[in-house]
Amino acid sequence: MSDPSPPHLDLLLGAERLPLRYLAEGGRLYLLAGEISAAWPPRALRDGTVRVEREGRAERWRVGLVAEAAERARVVARFRTEAGEARFQEWFPHPGRLLRLTPAEGARAAEPAYDTWLRSEFDSVAESYADSIRGNPIEAYLRERSLDYLRRHLHGRRRLLELGSGPGIETLPLLKDGHEVVAVDVSEAMLQRLGANARAAGVSERLTSVRGRLRDLASLEIEGPFDGGFSTFGALSCEPDLAPVRDGLAGMLNENAPFVAGVLNRTPALELFAYSASARWRRAFGRLRSPVPVGRSRFSVDCFAHSPAGLARRFRPGFVPSDLEAVGVVVPPPDLAGRVGNRWALDRLGRLDRALGRRTPFRSLGDHFLICLRRVAPPMAEAA
Repeated sequence: MSDPSPPHLDLLLGAERLPLRYLAEGGRLYLLAGEISAAWPPRALRDGTVRVEREGRAERWRVGLVAEAAERARVVARFRTEAGEARFQEWFPHPGRLLRLTPAEGARAAEPAYDTWLRSEFDSVAESYADSIRGNPIEAYLRERSLDYLRRHLHGRRRLLELGSGPGIETLPLLKDGHEVVAVDVSEAMLQRLGANARAAGVSERLTSVRGRLRDLASLEIEGPFDGGFSTFGALSCEPDLAPVRDGLAGMLNENAPFVAGVLNRTPALELFAYSASARWRRAFGRLRSPVPVGRSRFSVDCFAHSPAGLARRFRPGFVPSDLEAVGVVVPPPDLAGRVGNRWALDRLGRLDRALGRRTPFRSLGDHFLICLRRVAPPMAEAA
C-alpha cells in the first residue's frame, strides 16, 4: 500500500483496520469495493458514519452509497486512470459498491442511516432490477406464483394500493387486468422506471406513484379508500416496525378488503437443510436473527424475516388472516438457481412446490410465504 496513486486510508470498523484506496474530490472521499461480494461496504452503510485514519489523523465521515450511474461511471473511471489499467485490474477486479464520504460536521442526516442505505440500494439497481428477476428462472417462478395469488385474491377489486412496487413486475400485469393502482416505493428511481414501463405498456392512466417509506403511509398524500392492497417480495421485509404500516393500511382499506403480503419467511426448510449440509451455518440459520444482516441472506441490505403467525399478530387487531401459501418449499432459493439443472426439472419442482405450499406444515416452511389478510373493524371495546 505504499504507492501514493491513488492514496490510501485505513477504514476503522470496530477493532478492525482495513486499508483502502480512495479518491478525494470537492471535499468528498470515494471508496470502491474491489468485489461485488465485499463485506465492508454494508458494514459502513449500516451505521451511516465511518471512522477513517489518513495521514496519521483520525476522522469521522458520513457515508452513503453512490446510486447515480453518471457519478459512479465518472469516479470509477478516475480510479482506473489514476491507478493505471494493470493496477486497477489487480485492486478492483470486479468493481462493487462505490461509497461517497462527506464531512460529518454540520447539518444532521436528513433520514436514518438504514433508510438512506435502503433507498440508495434500490435506486442503484432500478434500471436492471426487472431484467435480473426475469433472467433468473427461480426469481421468475417466485413472481409467477405471486401474480397467480394476487389475481386470485384481488379479482374484482377495482382500486388497489401497492406497497413497494419496484419497477412494476406485479404492477403492470394488474394494470393490464384493468385495476387502478396507487404504487408507493422508497426509491424515486424505481418509480421512474415503473412510470416508463407503464407508459410503454399503455396503462399509465391507471397508475399513480407516491414516493415514501411504508411506515409513513398515514401521512403520505394518498387518497383512499381502496378495495384491496398488496406488497410482495421485499418491502415489508425492509420495515423494522410493522405497526405504523398496519395502522396506515387500516385507515385506507375498505372493510373486508384483502391485503396480500409476500414476506421473507423466518424458517425456510430448504435453505436450512441446503446450507447446513455444506456447513454454512451462518447462512443456514441467518434468518433466525432480527434483523437478518447482509451476508446471512442473499439480500444486499439488512432485512426482517417473519413467521406467518408472527406476521398475523403484528397486523392485529385490524386484520385477520384468511389464506396462507408457501413459495419455495422445495424449489431452491434464487442464488442456487444453477443447482436446478434445466427448465424441465424446475417445472417438476414447481408443481410439487405448489402442492406442498398449500398444505400444513409445509405452508410455513417456504423461502417466502403469501398471506391474505382481511381488513376487519376492531371490536367495540377496542374501537372505543
